[in-house]
Amino acid sequence: MNLFVSVSGGLDSTALAILMAENKKAKFIFADTGDEFPQVHNHLDNMERVLNISITRVQNKKYSLKEYEIARKFFPSPRARYCTRIFKIKPIEEYMEIFAPFQLAIGLRYDETGRTGNISDYAIYPLQDKKMVRDDVYELCNDYGLVPEYPWYMSRGGCYSCFFKSRAELLALAKHEPKLFNDLIYREETIQKSRGDNYLMFDRFKKNPLRRVKEMVDSKIANFEQIPMTYNTGQCGIFCRK
Repeated sequence: MNLFVSVSGGLDSTALAILMAENKKAKFIFADTGDEFPQVHNHLDNMERVLNISITRVQNKKYSLKEYEIARKFFPSPRARYCTRIFKIKPIEEYMEIFAPFQLAIGLRYDETGRTGNISDYAIYPLQDKKMVRDDVYELCNDYGLVPEYPWYMSRGGCYSCFFKSRAELLALAKHEPKLFNDLIYREETIQKSRGDNYLMFDRFKKNPLRRVKEMVDSKIANFEQIPMTYNTGQCGIFCRK
């Protein structure tokens, strides 16, 4: 039975990788949507160095998330979460099928009672088996010097285009990562042009397109407070720190 370990770059999956690193048969795998922050890849590189492991990066065989959005003229949303299914789950499953039969270790904690995880028969949950909660996970990562040190505006998801980002996070992205934010503007305007309507990538600004959001930040019309970063509260095991 081949054993794979799912790595997202977040705190819980980092702790999972630490636990599984001693298993020389374990294969570590990360699904790249094409929208990952550069800091995520830097953290994966650091994990490889510290744990002496190799993390296989897999992608959708045909599209990046950006290419798919433009081709389909449709953004993912809470009502259409195709990004996770097509660009995270599917690439990993397709890669693992080469090595069937297999198991996939997933970093779901013991205290995450509100999350069911992957319902597939091949999924296993070592953190739950060891009854590891939020504090345990943080302590383990800290012992290895592998607590992810991401900017606060990455607190929602590893993708800079994630539709779960709050208003403050989008404003911060526009201010601190203008190149990435300009890419979002390009995607929004390209799809608007092809659809012929005011189709927004995010609905947190209501009728304000992303270019207007950028102008608000550049002109200092929009003010925001930095979200304090803490790993000791909350239920999300990927990037959510609130």
